Amino acid sequence: MTTIIPEIIKDVTILEKALDKREDTAGSFSSYIFPHESINQLKKPIKRVIAFLSSEKSLEDEELAEKCIKLLRRFSQQDLDSIEPPHQVASNSYVAKTVTKAQVEKYGNTFKSAVVGNLLGKRPKGNKGTTGSKIFRNYKGKAVGIFKPSEGTIPRGIIEKIIQMSKDFFQNSGQSNYLSDPKNKAQSQMLAERASYLFIKELAPRLNFVPETRIVEFNQKKGSFQTFAENTYKEAAEITFPKKPNKNDLYQFQMFCVLDYLIGNLDRHDENYLVKLNNQGHIEGIKMIDNGNSFITKNPAGGISTYFARKSQYKWKNQTISENTFLPEVIQYIKNLNSTKIKRLIKDLNKSLKEESAHTKDFFHESVIQALLERLDALKTMTEQDSPSTLGNIGTSEAISQIYSKKVHIISNL
Repeated sequence: MTTIIPEIIKDVTILEKALDKREDTAGSFSSYIFPHESINQLKKPIKRVIAFLSSEKSLEDEELAEKCIKLLRRFSQQDLDSIEPPHQVASNSYVAKTVTKAQVEKYGNTFKSAVVGNLLGKRPKGNKGTTGSKIFRNYKGKAVGIFKPSEGTIPRGIIEKIIQMSKDFFQNSGQSNYLSDPKNKAQSQMLAERASYLFIKELAPRLNFVPETRIVEFNQKKGSFQTFAENTYKEAAEITFPKKPNKNDLYQFQMFCVLDYLIGNLDRHDENYLVKLNNQGHIEGIKMIDNGNSFITKNPAGGISTYFARKSQYKWKNQTISENTFLPEVIQYIKNLNSTKIKRLIKDLNKSLKEESAHTKDFFHESVIQALLERLDALKTMTEQDSPSTLGNIGTSEAISQIYSKKVHIISNL
């Protein structure tokens, strides 16, 4: 046994006594925060415990390491966030070894860093929205990704239940009604997140529009985990698109619009895509986030009854840059898309999604495929005289049918 082990055992004893005393006084609520003076006295032993878990020494006494992890879970998040993180986490430390090579291959290195962060006290934080999503952090407390469970959270209080009932009412008459499996909203959204990543990665691999998104398991819950884009990316609502866009600006923006239209995302408002601008204010990259309402079972009809379904769809059409006509390269890309290639890709994705999620049904079932192919037909009517703004206004089933019929009529009269 190395000299560090007895010291850690002493620290564990000190911390256990402090926690027991706190819980005897206030009840065993993890949200209870130590007074400022008390947590200051405990900072050094907490820091040493975290450093121990982050080091190779932790493998010398795995029982003690596990005890340390359970001990950290008893502290509030505010208490632990006040502790300076370790300089590094050894690759052969106890916490690093909890994630196996097979899990890294399946879930990715970013998810591993999130799991290690959680074990070292940087627990996931709640996120805005209604999906019960959590923002995962690494051991330094930096946000690295977002986890969305495939099972919705259960509201607890009466007020929370009333709010949830109101949301369900509007969502059932809105976007949720168009998901691949409306009865299993959270699971459909998990699969749509992963499907969007794989679909767009296959169709436009060099553009890297969708951050890496995987189906993972955390605390015995399946869900989607999407890696965060670097912090130089900002929500579209927070930036100003170039007033005099160059060719690269137009190419990236137009390709983003084309692919978003193809997946039929009902929720692409200006907070659900990120843009990176260079020092001259030109586009360096675009990231499509929050893709859970993509691959819908039908393209929504027009009229007031579908307002809640359509109100956030293709909001990029309102940007000034969207009024620029399509580049020849983008029109050529659209022409090269064909239903045979799309159907082949869908078949592969159905198989992959079943294997990853243990879901028995096809995510891309007949209705989803039909709606996608209808959008593809509408997309292929675009010419160099059209623009993303034109495309974004072809969102309803009536508009899609009308523009396709117009094209057929023109061809038949040639």
